[in-house]
Amino acid sequence: MCAKGPAEAPMSAVQKRVSTIAHEVSHMWFGNLVGVQWWDGLWLKEAFASILGEDFAGSDVAEARYPGIKAATAAYLVAACSRACSADTAAATSSPVGGVTVASTDAAENAFSALTYSKGCAILGQLRQRVGVDKWRQGLQRIVKEFGWQTIKVDDFFTAMSVVEPTPGMLKEWLGEWMETRGPSVLTARYDDESRTVEVTQTASEPSGNVLRHHATVVAAFDDKMRETGRVTVLLPAAESYTLSADELADLRVGENGPAFLLANATNVTYCIEVLSDRSLQAAKASLASLEDATARCVAWRAIIDAVKAAQVSAASFVEMAVAQLPAEQSVSVLQFVSTYLTVIVTHYCPDARRSELANKVGLMALAQHEAVKDSKGSETAALTEAWLQVAINAAKNDREVAKKVGRLLSSVTERKLRWSIIQSCVMFGIKGSDKVLAAEAEKDQSSTSEKMQRTIAAGRLQDKAATFTMIKGYVTKPDPSLRSDLVWAAMAGFWTHPHRVALEPYGLAWLDHLPVAQRDYTYLFYYFRHFVPTMLVESNNFFAKFKSVATTIAAGPTSKYSATLQHKMACELSTMERLRAARAVDEVVGAKLAASWRSADKANGSRRTNGDGVADGEEGVLRIPVSADGKFDPAYLLKVLGGKPPTKEEVAAMRRRTAEKEAARRDAARAAQESRSLIDDVKAGVTDSVSNAMLREERSRVLSGRAEALAARDAALKERVELAAARSRAVAARQLAMQARESSLRAREARVVQRRAAALALAKAQAEMTAAQAAAR
Repeated sequence: MCAKGPAEAPMSAVQKRVSTIAHEVSHMWFGNLVGVQWWDGLWLKEAFASILGEDFAGSDVAEARYPGIKAATAAYLVAACSRACSADTAAATSSPVGGVTVASTDAAENAFSALTYSKGCAILGQLRQRVGVDKWRQGLQRIVKEFGWQTIKVDDFFTAMSVVEPTPGMLKEWLGEWMETRGPSVLTARYDDESRTVEVTQTASEPSGNVLRHHATVVAAFDDKMRETGRVTVLLPAAESYTLSADELADLRVGENGPAFLLANATNVTYCIEVLSDRSLQAAKASLASLEDATARCVAWRAIIDAVKAAQVSAASFVEMAVAQLPAEQSVSVLQFVSTYLTVIVTHYCPDARRSELANKVGLMALAQHEAVKDSKGSETAALTEAWLQVAINAAKNDREVAKKVGRLLSSVTERKLRWSIIQSCVMFGIKGSDKVLAAEAEKDQSSTSEKMQRTIAAGRLQDKAATFTMIKGYVTKPDPSLRSDLVWAAMAGFWTHPHRVALEPYGLAWLDHLPVAQRDYTYLFYYFRHFVPTMLVESNNFFAKFKSVATTIAAGPTSKYSATLQHKMACELSTMERLRAARAVDEVVGAKLAASWRSADKANGSRRTNGDGVADGEEGVLRIPVSADGKFDPAYLLKVLGGKPPTKEEVAAMRRRTAEKEAARRDAARAAQESRSLIDDVKAGVTDSVSNAMLREERSRVLSGRAEALAARDAALKERVELAAARSRAVAARQLAMQARESSLRAREARVVQRRAAALALAKAQAEMTAAQAAAR
């Protein structure tokens, strides 16, 4: 079965590949030519490479080669901003872009996150919006020119960019608002019928405290049929509200009745969470699919999706809206954007009791659309047909009826991944004949994808759960050299199946018990959390209580016992589970019952890799960004943006030699500096790049001399301690002699007292006898 080329691949895959290649090429400037000093400055290269990569994917040059990639890039950026905002609103993951502390290279993994890539890209885009595209490019060219073949810090970046700031102090203001703070702003555009004005309000999300920011954004207005009446670019002040001026309002052309629908960030140009006003939300529920601009449509959908994540709109309401609105969607990019989140919401945000019901609605709608679209004529017919089939396949993992109906389409599906996904759902539900189909497919497809999918499907069978769980744990506890790691990851991906969630709860508790062992192997731990977290058990009071207890223990435990990576990942997962429980509690049918159950349990318990740089394994096809006549990569777009030329092969080779020499010198310096904290800090800061071997030897001698002096001082101190101990022993002996003498004196005194008492008794007796004799004589 042949891999798909650019012409047949889904546009989302084309966009991902093109932007990834452009991202990596951008590292020739930011990352290679201009480097960073330490991992905590990772955003200085990754955020720049991200914004340049997405700029290229959304450019006219890329659109000419791959029609439709602009829309796909716009949808991708909306989704990326949503992911970053989700991470930035959780206490466990929220941080300033440059605020990640990396103590060592081993802990650098935590710096690769949605905040480094997507948030960094978004706020750099906001800076570009403030200064203008031309001045932005001038600033980038100045950075490359002044800091080529050097490492830079944040201060260097702002020094280079300061020459293009439109007003004095703007960059300093921007730095304080965006680079040094956490959490996204929350924007809402409202129309006031009485004053006939449009107001944009701004509030701070929880992690950011009371931070308000300037936002260069685009406000757009739409009538009751979702036709755009106008849009205006505004600079929102760092204040709680801003009322559009008369000129700005005139550009919106809202009419006498006012707009039916407003967007405060219509072009996704600023980093924020947008909350729709009640008026806009009702208009969206009625006719969002009629909104013509694809980017604005994605922004509107994202606002409702974010409301589901924040437990402001129920998952069921979103599903009902999607089922009603999506059939009218004609853009493949928007459909893929919304349907991706639709699958996530059905799988994770819907209560267990309603998941099959809601998945059934989504699946039957998708199958109907698949049938309706496949025979139509249009440039995106094939892509839409496959997109709707993918929606149905995703729904089939949560509903038996949909799985059966999707299974009947297998003979007409040729795409390998889709076929395996269909078989996976059928086998999981035990649909008649599915095992025979699985065996036939395995016989026909001998690829590595087939081998991994067979492991995933086997892990989904209820009768195979025990053996699969033992195999996964055994990868660390009893390694089997014949077992490939990718097959273990594949088994992890298929283990937690919603139809079997009741039977899987004991495995969830065992998952927690295995954590101390899982952290022994970093790669294993990475996939353990990427594919194998039992999030599906979040409604179980027993599991959640133990998960929370274990997460709290790990967070408070020493890093000698629990790795920093394990602590970070458990904190993130606990935050996710708390968000999912909050979202399920607002369900109109079972939410109140769930919330009451959880409150009762809380009371009873006494309580209240890809890293974004690479392309995922298994991507079909080899896509290319525009090439020159000789077939080589044409970096004209990046040359225009950055100026100059990228390093030649000889320069790259020389750079690598210098890097190797620097690394060797750094290792020597590290060994010499084991007893010197200041020297270690110098190594981290890159100072030792210019230290000669002679100076290193001198530093070693100084450290050894200091060590000898310390040993001599320690010997003298030990000698003094010995003498002091001897004196103390002598004093103790003298004290013991004194005590013995005192005891002897006391015993002699007691003897004398006894003698006196005996003499007194004898005298008294004699006197008594004398008295008696005298009395007798008388």
